[in-house]
Amino acid sequence: MPSNQRGYGFDYDKLNRILGAQSYEKVTAFNQSPNFSMSVLGYDFNGNILGLTRQDANGGDIDDLQYAYDNSNQM
Repeated sequence: MPSNQRGYGFDYDKLNRILGAQSYEKVTAFNQSPNFSMSVLGYDFNGNILGLTRQDANGGDIDDLQYAYDNSNQM
């Protein structure tokens, strides 16, 4: 039995920072089903991600993460 085909899509801003991602699974030749999505909530002036959310295929929250960095630009 062949394995299901999966695909990924990514969204970037003009500075090539990731804004979001989606995972899909091929159900039929004309239909695809989303598995999860991810959204970046923002970046600081150093380009560090400030927040990240992940949702399952039904739109339910998997993660709602907030990041804090010290003055040395490290997590």
